[in-house]
Amino acid sequence: MVTSEKFGIQGSSLQVADVVTGGLLLLSLVIRLALLIGPVGSDDLNYFHYAQKLLHWDEFSELHHHGGRLVFLAIIGLPAAAVGSIFAGAVANVLMLSARDIFVVWYLRKRCGAVAAASGAGILGFNALSTTYAGVMLPDGLLSWCMFMSAVCAYESIQAFSRKRFLLVIAGGVLAGAAYSVKDTGILIVPSAIAWIVLADNRWKKVPGRSLGEAGLYLGAFALFVLLEMSVYYALSGDALYRIHAISLTHNTTGDVVAVSSLYDFARSTYWNAFAVTRWSAASLPVLLVAGVVWSASILRRTRFAFFSLTGVFLTFYLIFGSSSLTRAIPLPVQDRYFEIIVPFLAVAAAGWMGHYAKQASHRALSLVCAILLPVLLALLSVPAIVVNAGDLTFSSLGKNAAIAIGAVRHAEPNRPVHVSPRMYRVLELFIAEDIRKELVVIPDAGPLPAGFYILHPWLDTLTKYQRTEDIADLRTYIAVDEDHRIFQQLAPTKLKREIVVKYVE
Repeated sequence: MVTSEKFGIQGSSLQVADVVTGGLLLLSLVIRLALLIGPVGSDDLNYFHYAQKLLHWDEFSELHHHGGRLVFLAIIGLPAAAVGSIFAGAVANVLMLSARDIFVVWYLRKRCGAVAAASGAGILGFNALSTTYAGVMLPDGLLSWCMFMSAVCAYESIQAFSRKRFLLVIAGGVLAGAAYSVKDTGILIVPSAIAWIVLADNRWKKVPGRSLGEAGLYLGAFALFVLLEMSVYYALSGDALYRIHAISLTHNTTGDVVAVSSLYDFARSTYWNAFAVTRWSAASLPVLLVAGVVWSASILRRTRFAFFSLTGVFLTFYLIFGSSSLTRAIPLPVQDRYFEIIVPFLAVAAAGWMGHYAKQASHRALSLVCAILLPVLLALLSVPAIVVNAGDLTFSSLGKNAAIAIGAVRHAEPNRPVHVSPRMYRVLELFIAEDIRKELVVIPDAGPLPAGFYILHPWLDTLTKYQRTEDIADLRTYIAVDEDHRIFQQLAPTKLKREIVVKYVE
């Protein structure tokens, strides 16, 4: 049993650290619920619809990569579908993230002691990524948990024996399959785990081929999970390769995922990826800054958890500079929330780093100070990103402003119809009552514009050259709604433009 003596803490201090850990976990849950965003009117709407299909076992008749994330749809999507509200999915996501934190803290408590667990709780619960984006129905949080658990199983298998060793390897492969099912990025844990199983076992020379056999067992468990998922998709859609065909369709038809024509273009695209996730307002920036220091120190000192540092480095670089295809140069689309997957690896690597110095009597006090200051530093660095981003994601503020605008014009002119573009009609599903939405009129594709109010989606319709944009832009303006729905809007240094303009025809 590893105790907190490694950190120079004994007796009553051990109990204090455990109380602090519990308090931090509870406080992080409260903060996430307070910062709950709920519907955003983008990817979550697709997930919601596919979760509804899954709940009723309806056919997946259309190919869409959001329908190809079965484990996420089952764990986070089904609660939303059962209740009939994306808010339920957002709350489920918050609770799942807290469950992830409890698992990571339990692991740190078991391996490194109470002080390390408390420090890990601070890192997990008070970074900009895990607070800003917790309250949305998106897969990154669940993905981080599945990938981390797979890595833990691979790591622990090296120190286990006999039956437990093989069970850990199998569990690691199954969890990697689950991560891949949550989101395609989950497959990135496989090469890291395989490399550890093959290279880190010092005993493999005594039994030639054993580590390769265990790597094969890991891959076999991964493949078995994928086959089971394929059988479910065959039952749902008649296509066992549904998710593969769906992601291929995305690669071939969307503007975000396309092959580049030269190495220069690929480098330019990945440069902008790096810029996007390290700009001052990105929630990923504070995590990447602290991770860069912790992982470098962990790897250079070869701490006991250097594997988690190396895995974190690999995941970070691949998210920014990797390709989504092995045969073509296709830069990955990137958003700061994607880096949620590295947060558990940062927490564990930090504990291993502090534990490395705690073994030396002359550095125990320094290790304890780092255990306290590291999560505090990360929390302070995260404040700007939380202030700028909390409460606003994708179309969430646009949807809320559109709902306000529709309420205003219906109150002022209850007999005049409200026309909306097809894209805006879809987004509004999450922000207005269904009976009001049914009264909206979708703008006709051609012909004269009937009398009434007109609302376009200011991003999707203008950027994609919606065929009626120019016709409606020339109309007279009735009202404009440009409310800032961020939770800390008064503290934000800049105002976001989320304006909804209502035009009208007499």
